[in-house]
Formats: sequence, structure tokens, C-alpha cells
Amino acid sequence: MWQCPIDSNAKSQIHSAGDGSGASTQDPETVITDVYECSSFLLRKWRGKRGPSHRAPLQACHDASADKKPISSVRRAFALAAREAGILVGQ
Repeated sequence: MWQCPIDSNAKSQIHSAGDGSGASTQDPETVITDVYECSSFLLRKWRGKRGPSHRAPLQACHDASADKKPISSVRRAFALAAREAGILVGQ
């Protein structure tokens, strides 16, 4: 199971842990727990810069969906991008 809670009220803030499936929303955090939710967030709700560190987790989502890479690669790439964007909560 993996989770990346995102502060929905912040300009840019995210928390990362674990590795599983599904997603839940908490106030003021949004919790991303699977590849689909991660990809959807990156495409629709990302508030940070859309450069190489944004593209890396998108590519990881694509690769994991095609069984080319483990889901853990999505979590790592997303956490790194979130940290660089200043939205990672708690890590």
C-alpha cells in the first residue's frame, strides 16, 4: 500500500507513505493511493511547474500500468516531484 496525502488547501503540499490501491479525500488533505489517482492528480490538479520532475511520475504511472515498472517507482517519482514543488506533507 502506498499513500500520498496532499494538502488540498495549500498553494502547493503532499504526504507520502506505504503502497496500495484506492484513494480517499480528507480535509484538508487528498490521499493518493494508486497509479490511476496519481496520474489523474498529475494531469488535472498539479499546481507545480510542469517540467522534467512532473513528467517523471507521469512516465512512471504509464510504465507501471503497462507492467514495465513496479508501483514503487511511481511513489518514488511522485514523492520527488511533490517535494520539489513544495507540496509534500510530512517527509
